[in-house]
Amino acid sequence: MNAIERNKKAIIEAGGIITSENAIKLGIHIRTLAHLVKTGELDKLSRGIYRLSELPPLDNIDFIIIALRAPKAVISLESALSYYNLTTEISHLISIALVKNSDTPRIGYPPIITHFFEKKVLKQV
Repeated sequence: MNAIERNKKAIIEAGGIITSENAIKLGIHIRTLAHLVKTGELDKLSRGIYRLSELPPLDNIDFIIIALRAPKAVISLESALSYYNLTTEISHLISIALVKNSDTPRIGYPPIITHFFEKKVLKQV
């Protein structure tokens, strides 16, 4: 098994989606990620987030990107309603909720709107 195959196997074991931070922790060099993107074996979903091209398409990829970029955020309001098909409204922003006084995540894409709540409110979720 060559280095590329080993790296692809590591990405598969990580669930098929990997951040550049996790790739480095697994011993996958950033240049290897760039090479896999260039050869079409990886799709770049967002800055620093990659997915194996051979996997079947995903629904709600924007929510996956947010979950990886802001793991403490909760998809909220109309975005949560949309996720569960409880509305026909199509929002141009994804609403997330964070504990009051948290840093707003810097996410270039997808566009987000952040709402802050008391910790006890989010704990009930």
